[in-house]
Amino acid sequence: MKSSVALLTAALIGLAAVPASAHEKGTLKVASRTFAAGDSLPVTGVKFSPRDEVTLVLIGASGRHALADVPTDSAGGFKRAVLVPATLAAGRYRLIAEALDGDEVASLDVVVTPPMVSVGATATMNHPMPGMDHSAAEMGAPTADPVSLTRARSAPVTIAAIILALACFAAGAALLRPVRPPHPESRS
Repeated sequence: MKSSVALLTAALIGLAAVPASAHEKGTLKVASRTFAAGDSLPVTGVKFSPRDEVTLVLIGASGRHALADVPTDSAGGFKRAVLVPATLAAGRYRLIAEALDGDEVASLDVVVTPPMVSVGATATMNHPMPGMDHSAAEMGAPTADPVSLTRARSAPVTIAAIILALACFAAGAALLRPVRPPHPESRS
């Protein structure tokens, strides 16, 4: 009985001596801490546990977004380009590396901007102006094409718009009319 208690005690002491977290804290590096949603983001990691795996995650006000599971090499490093979701809301995020057990082993504050469309060397917003030639909008160049505007063509709408404009003009004129002081003879 004493030997089994001693054996159990030795086993518990041995387990307590093993560190609870066998992974090391690492460092994340990116070329720029500001990037657009939809971009490919090159991420470098150093000082992680060798031959392990980390999960790269963006955490922000819009929630948690897993980017990729990345294996580390024999030196505990990695280089990987990860795709940032194009649907990600613009804002401040924390790029973290998580160990397989869910512990955060590295982090970096970043800023995500609205998605961009890149054509050649010019980048423009993904929302071209209405009426613009789509290819010219992608190139960021102005066009000489006339913009077609849809106008109300019904008589009641046109008459109502004219009446509203005249009423606004009359109200403005009434407000701009100078206020005359009362005549001194009207006082008793």
